[in-house]
Amino acid sequence: MNMKNNFNKFLAFKEYLIFIIVSISICYLFSQEQITVQIEKAYYENTLTLNSPLLEIDKIDSDKIKALKNYYSAILQINNAKMLEIHTNNFNSFPKEEYGQQSLIQLVIIDYINKEFDSALLK
Repeated sequence: MNMKNNFNKFLAFKEYLIFIIVSISICYLFSQEQITVQIEKAYYENTLTLNSPLLEIDKIDSDKIKALKNYYSAILQINNAKMLEIHTNNFNSFPKEEYGQQSLIQLVIIDYINKEFDSALLK
């Protein structure tokens, strides 16, 4: 009877542990999406600046969030050379992320506008 009781306690603990892990995962995914919404909202409301704490990259940020923050940091740049550098680094660092690819699109648009058609087509 004692072994059966211990086994039941183990199963209850296992279910509790799974619940905790799933809950933490859902909270993490929600927080990542919330960061994206905050940054995009601030950008479209013209309240996002280069010095914004929203654009500071943390060690715990996912690649998606790092690419997002880099993308908007590049968009807000006044210096054209710095903007091109950030977009290039963003795409090279995060080529599979949405905002890494958005950086590539920006680079192609800039090349096209500057009439650098050969360079735009090579990207």
